[in-house]
Amino acid sequence: MISISEAGRTGRFSIHDLTGETAGGELRWRVLRLLNLFRAIAAGVFTLLYFQDSPQPFGSHQPALYLWTGIGYFAFTVIASFALRTRRPGLRWQAYVHLVVDATAIILLLHASGGQSSGLASMLFIAVAAGSILLGQRLALAYAALASLALLSEQTLTQLENLERTFNYTASGIMGAIFFATALVGSWIAERFRESEALATRRGVDLANLSQVNNLVIQNLRTGVVVLDENNHIRQINAAAMRYLDLNGSPKGREMTVSSALSQLVERWRSARDETPENFRGPDGSLFIPTIQTLNGHRDGSLMIFLEDAETAAEKVQQMKLAALGRLTASIAHEIRNPIGAISHAGQLLEESAGLDTDDRRFLAIIREQSSRVNEIVENILQLGRRERIRPERLEVTSWLRDFVMECCDTQDLAHDAIELDTTGDEVFVRIDPGHLRQVLANLIDNAKRHAGANEHGELVKLRLSQNASASTVWLDVIDHGPGIPDEIVSRIFEPFYTHSRTGTGLGLFIARELCECNHATLKYGQDFDGRSCFRIRFQDEQAWLT
Repeated sequence: MISISEAGRTGRFSIHDLTGETAGGELRWRVLRLLNLFRAIAAGVFTLLYFQDSPQPFGSHQPALYLWTGIGYFAFTVIASFALRTRRPGLRWQAYVHLVVDATAIILLLHASGGQSSGLASMLFIAVAAGSILLGQRLALAYAALASLALLSEQTLTQLENLERTFNYTASGIMGAIFFATALVGSWIAERFRESEALATRRGVDLANLSQVNNLVIQNLRTGVVVLDENNHIRQINAAAMRYLDLNGSPKGREMTVSSALSQLVERWRSARDETPENFRGPDGSLFIPTIQTLNGHRDGSLMIFLEDAETAAEKVQQMKLAALGRLTASIAHEIRNPIGAISHAGQLLEESAGLDTDDRRFLAIIREQSSRVNEIVENILQLGRRERIRPERLEVTSWLRDFVMECCDTQDLAHDAIELDTTGDEVFVRIDPGHLRQVLANLIDNAKRHAGANEHGELVKLRLSQNASASTVWLDVIDHGPGIPDEIVSRIFEPFYTHSRTGTGLGLFIARELCECNHATLKYGQDFDGRSCFRIRFQDEQAWLT
């Protein structure tokens, strides 16, 4: 039996024959089953003919031998049917036994019926033809020779039993020649069948591989993919589309009534001439950009719909711009660092000079402060060039946050209750570079310290760790006690060099988000129920790092 199985972790398929035979074994098993069916019918007919009242056409020479041969022949078919069902013993041994039994039984029936005049010798053609398919060419010719010798031996034995009769050995010779011709032609045809079956099996495996690859690619796309038939029934859908449309279970074959907005969009597109459908909002209010393609060239036929999250698409464009800007500023920073160092060093030397008046010292202080600020900007920009050097590890983030809060309060001279930590108390694991996570949280806490300040209880920020029910998604909220960021500037807070502070560099939030993204995490801004600023770090599922 030819089966297709997945081989190990490679996701590839392999062809293997459960009997250990080469490709084409399934064809041989089918031939054996057909031969056994023919054998059962023939043996049953021969046995029943013995019990008829009219003159018997067969078995007149030796009735007892004819009867017991027919019964034994039929009994063998019953046993062979069970062996064929279990496929034990193997194909080769069953083929040998079947062909030998066929030749022996036919010769015995032929002899019991008076020899070749009974016409039973023609049944050997079926056995020889089956042998040409079950065996190779050499063995098929050997079986044809065996059948010819058995036929000649039976005729010789019959003549010895009745010396008065005249026998025609020429007919037996012609019959043997036909056996050889049948074996040659049958083996050639069988070889062509085996090659065709092997080719069909290989093509089937290729198609199975291609189908699996297509399914894996489609299911892992971040773009939603939905295939609809002409009645708007869902025939194929990937995980992203199910998430976008808020579907559960398997919606294949269901009418697409789960999203009225998408249903209306499809109906309008089918009836309109415009090739570009309008954007629509999903069940959760997210905006999606649909692209509709016909599968058969007709708008009223099957459709494939691609759904892209508009926010994600805008973020990709923005990230491309920011990445280009980051590379440009990093190259500039290398050129600025040395002149700024020289200016700062010259200012320090001038401060040590005698006879400087008040105005001179004030100007030198400005030079020192601004040089320090430019140097800080340069250091921040150079960090962006080192963001690819991540060392992610499986981190138990609950205990890590406790240590971080104590360390942060000590190093930044904060009260021990200035940072509130809210966790579930259970062990929560994420995969991230601990150094990068420490830098992100430090930037966010410093940002809250500069722009929000502490509340009346001296609390600066609140760190709240949460996860969903299946523990597949973990996020960390950094909540300050300020009035929140005005809506008109929220879209720009992650842009580099954008700041309202006279002393800020405008790179803190930009660097924090860049570090999150290189660790497969996301950093977004929002507001809690009290209107306070909330920066959420959403960690990626650990399994996603393995794909």
